[in-house]
Amino acid sequence: MNKELLGKVQHKTKADRGWKQGQVAWEESRETVRAARDWARKAKALTELNLARGIKRHKKSFCRDVPVDCTLANVMPIYRKGWKEDPGNCRPVSLTLMLGKVMEQIILSAIMWHIQDNQVIRPSQHGFMKGKSCLTNLISFYNKVTCLVDEGKAVDVVYLDFSKAFDTVCL
Repeated sequence: MNKELLGKVQHKTKADRGWKQGQVAWEESRETVRAARDWARKAKALTELNLARGIKRHKKSFCRDVPVDCTLANVMPIYRKGWKEDPGNCRPVSLTLMLGKVMEQIILSAIMWHIQDNQVIRPSQHGFMKGKSCLTNLISFYNKVTCLVDEGKAVDVVYLDFSKAFDTVCL
């Protein structure tokens, strides 16, 4: 983060604190927050653009060797519920470098392009496809069940609860 952006964020924090204490008008605080937010968005977009350009320029060497920093992550505990001192009540979240996230998106888009172009996954798949969600899956399922019931056919449904399936990260 450059010094100019850091200064804007600090000014935003002061304005926000001043508004909460009644020292700064709401409009002034709101404008300061908006300006800092816009600066942060522009800085993030510029960083991602420069990173993408750098990857494109050095694609051969970049794709051949994955930098060691991209394979490392800081694991931070996120509190879920229950007693805060119990480590079992925290969810581990891996914080990775922006470079790794950009490469992840590049690889994901290449894989998704291959899957859609070659029709590897059936159209009934909803979980991670663009434009489809759990809601579209539920609507599709409900439609099929009602059609079968209208035809007088028996319908059996099995529900599985995967709510705890992704609570831990395996190392």
